[in-house]
Amino acid sequence: MGELASESQGSKELGDVLFQMAEVHRQIQNQLEEMLKSFHNELLTQLEQKVELDSRYLSAALKKYQTEQRSKGDALDKCQAELKKLRKKSQGSKNPQKYSDKELQYIDAISNKQ
Repeated sequence: MGELASESQGSKELGDVLFQMAEVHRQIQNQLEEMLKSFHNELLTQLEQKVELDSRYLSAALKKYQTEQRSKGDALDKCQAELKKLRKKSQGSKNPQKYSDKELQYIDAISNKQ
């Protein structure tokens, strides 16, 4: 359209203006693309790396937490089993007071582990 307008004498100025507008539009478009590339390289890439690091950290923290909880659960189960054995012994014993201190220790250990 700019070419047609610039060929005729009456609209030559209009054609020149249209060419200038198109050129300015191309320059703005190129600047926008460069800014978007820069934005992606400088900001988004950094954020992606940080998200990846956070993801790795959280995975490791979750594994550590699960291991600790499993260990605590195993220790609790062991204490409960020992307490059960001790109570059976004390019920069959002629002197149940003999086991009361140890029973209190197991009860205290169980309450601390829960």
